[in-house]
Amino acid sequence: MQLANIIPSMRGNTTNWIAMHRLGKATTYTFDQIYSDVQKAIEFLRACDVQPGMRVGVLADNGYEWIVLDLAVLEFGCQVVGFPDPFAKQNVDEFAEQFDLALLFVNKVAAVDGSPREWICELQELSGNPSGKKRRSKAGISGQGDDLTLHFSSGSTGLLKCLVGSRLGTEDFIQGYWDLFPWRNSDAMLAFMPLSSYQQRLLVYSAVGFPHNVIFTSPGELMLAFVQTQPTVFVGPPLFFERLEKKFGARNRSIDEINAGLRKFAPTIRFFVTGMAPIRQSAVEFFARTVTPLYVVYSLNESGTVTANTPNAMKPGTVGRAFPQTEVKTAEDGEILVRKPHHLSLRYLYYDDKGGTYLKDGYVATGDLGRFDDDGFLHIVGRKKNVIITSSGLKLNPEQIERQMEAWPEVGRAVVFGTDRPYLSAVIQYAAPRNEATEQAIGKHVQELNKELGVQCFIGAVAFSNDEFSVDNGLLTRNLKLDRQRIFAVFENQLFIEGKSSAGV
Repeated sequence: MQLANIIPSMRGNTTNWIAMHRLGKATTYTFDQIYSDVQKAIEFLRACDVQPGMRVGVLADNGYEWIVLDLAVLEFGCQVVGFPDPFAKQNVDEFAEQFDLALLFVNKVAAVDGSPREWICELQELSGNPSGKKRRSKAGISGQGDDLTLHFSSGSTGLLKCLVGSRLGTEDFIQGYWDLFPWRNSDAMLAFMPLSSYQQRLLVYSAVGFPHNVIFTSPGELMLAFVQTQPTVFVGPPLFFERLEKKFGARNRSIDEINAGLRKFAPTIRFFVTGMAPIRQSAVEFFARTVTPLYVVYSLNESGTVTANTPNAMKPGTVGRAFPQTEVKTAEDGEILVRKPHHLSLRYLYYDDKGGTYLKDGYVATGDLGRFDDDGFLHIVGRKKNVIITSSGLKLNPEQIERQMEAWPEVGRAVVFGTDRPYLSAVIQYAAPRNEATEQAIGKHVQELNKELGVQCFIGAVAFSNDEFSVDNGLLTRNLKLDRQRIFAVFENQLFIEGKSSAGV
């Protein structure tokens, strides 16, 4: 698979398409039509005096024009910089200077603070006359070698980090998935996350390159899109599948009832894929019982996919075996290290990891702790930075305790902390509305768990929440991972000042 060939391959293809689903209606664009619009967009870039190797920024909501611009920039030899929402609050002149942008595309120029600038364009202008538009005079040639794009990752920290995407790494990433999974040219993949996320743009490159179809919808219309647009494949975050487990697995339904419910909700889906964050073991076990497989993979923005469960090699509770052209090992402390001929991203930009991620021997240090079983499947134990050292010097992974707690039917989420106190603390999100019986059941569970943990690492303080952890309330990062620092800050008073204890739950 070569990115240089994908845009020309669209010409004349009236079979495959990309659809934009909005307000309960899908608008479909054939590849041949997209090819024509990409050529118009390239002419727009030329008319603005943009040169190959320059950077073109996008700070906008998902839309057809976003996709057209991305493909045009790819074909023209520039680099797209997909800015996530937090940049909307920053000074546009400052980040245009920092990232050396030639042009910046937005939804509405009027929404940008300050006087009009000739280098800020609206996406809908792409097919028209770029009258009065011109690139930033200071913009230079930023691309070098294998540089393809700039994208952002917040990982588990919530701190935005800019990465330089690799052309060769992107090609290997897409090819690997086509080698492992049973794709069809007639497949329609459903996507709903922002195109500023590189993973979403990879879906577009995959669709154009092989080819197949893609449907973009919004988070608010995702459930409706499953029925209205009839997708056959969905790649989604663990939180989505945990919600499906809660929706269809409640009230001790039989497997026939569960399968019937899933088929009514997603009648055309052939398989699901997840891997953006850790997933609850109960959700994995739930889908393992159904007729619709869920393949759990393990991917990083830095390296690309590390391991994957596939139709030919699947073990629930693991993140699979090594991805094609990928070498995986664990360091002495258990950290997972991955090496490829071409990582998905080449390096950080404007972020100093002090050599802790991209190692000199070609490995990427994942920051995750893991172990291989006898069959070569990788088990994720937890995050290296989350390891708790108790006052007695005992090291433990909070994720292992959290998995035990999340197996309790009354618990939706659990987050365990170590502090300077001689005990652990935990924040528990209820799986159902809070009541006295639920509190008593959780209290008994905690007491039983403490007998297992022992006096060196018992849970001595518990805080509760009825609210689901989300990006909106700041308890999840934009990559849908737990923001542990934020969660602790929000519940610290309830944990310690209010004097909650496991014995009194």
